Amino acid sequence: MGSKKPELMQKKQMPLQIEIVSLATAAFILITIGLFIFGQVGDKFYLLGFQLSGLAAVLTTLLLEVILPLFLLIAIWKRYPLAWKYGAGYFGFFILNEIAIVLSNLNYLSFNLLVLLTILLPFILNLSFVAIFIKQRDYFEN
Repeated sequence: MGSKKPELMQKKQMPLQIEIVSLATAAFILITIGLFIFGQVGDKFYLLGFQLSGLAAVLTTLLLEVILPLFLLIAIWKRYPLAWKYGAGYFGFFILNEIAIVLSNLNYLSFNLLVLLTILLPFILNLSFVAIFIKQRDYFEN
């Protein structure tokens, strides 16, 4: 009888789609930090249809656009099993936020190309990122 050699566990390579989401998220964090440094972060933030202002807006921006995505990057890097749920939930929240912003400002929006791009581009990106996390969930679970 031949002896069986223990198989070496090979680390799964990160799927390209997850790498792209990670790079986009890291770029987003760096841009937000740069805007903070140069004082370009506004004192208004729309959260689920409500306009926050002042310190609440700044702290919400810091939480949603720097701290939580940093946690997401760590979860992706360490391949935590819940990382795909966290990622889908994080980007899904921004889809809901975009919808709420549009619905709460329908009377004030003039639907020109710039407004449509400002609304549709983040919506499509976030929807794509949610789909990527759902599609690539096996990478985190195995």
